[in-house]
Amino acid sequence: TGLGILRSTDYGEHWKQITDWRISEAMDVAVNQKNQNEIYIARAHGPWRTRDGGKKWELLMNGLLMPFVSRVVIDSIVDGHVLIASEAGIFQMIDDSVWKRIPAEQHTLQDSLEKSATRIRAIVEVNASFWVAGSENTRLLISDDSAKSFYAWVNGPDTIWSVSVNGKSKFNSRYYVGGPGGEVYMGIQNDVYFASGTHS
Repeated sequence: TGLGILRSTDYGEHWKQITDWRISEAMDVAVNQKNQNEIYIARAHGPWRTRDGGKKWELLMNGLLMPFVSRVVIDSIVDGHVLIASEAGIFQMIDDSVWKRIPAEQHTLQDSLEKSATRIRAIVEVNASFWVAGSENTRLLISDDSAKSFYAWVNGPDTIWSVSVNGKSKFNSRYYVGGPGGEVYMGIQNDVYFASGTHS
């Protein structure tokens, strides 16, 4: 919200602001399910983190090439594994507070990292080894090595703003992706057959 991050501890009946004046807007929020006092925020001016439920916040810019961050995901299996979607690509946290860009390349064209892995708009953890991301210029990005690297499927819409995965494996899932104009596409398994429109 425009008031920063609000938190409820009574199932939404009451809300309390847990950010200070420095954080007025957030693009995404991720809470560590193993330690709910650890919270990450994605913002246009960089990612932030608190480890004490919002009493103290720190800006995490070390290693980032550009400040704009649209998504943040905390690995549900591996402790300390945090990924962010940024204008400069997909980054993972190393050494507790340093970001490192994850390799991502065009699956068949072998485009450069700078061209193929920028303007990331979505990241989804499907299972421990299988991750999916969406980009404005590389279609759907896939990782089947626990987000150590990503490659792009050549079929599907060019510009992706959101991703949802129904399934738990690369070969037995449906992929729903949203475009910039609100259109929805669906992909089926590894052949990635995409069709425009809304699907149930």
